[in-house]
Amino acid sequence: MGAPGLLPLGIAILLMTAFLAFLVVTIERWWSARRGRLQRHSLRLLHRHADWHRRNHSR
Repeated sequence: MGAPGLLPLGIAILLMTAFLAFLVVTIERWWSARRGRLQRHSLRLLHRHADWHRRNHSR
């Protein structure tokens, strides 16, 4: 470990990775909110699942 430029490089890579992850999450959230189709689809699946449970219990 005789390289003094290794630590700043590692910190920069860590910061860049964190920034990229934050960017991806933000863009994904904005995209899904803009489309809104995915959320509605998952809601419909949830409701179908609940109906299936209700049918099973009322047997």
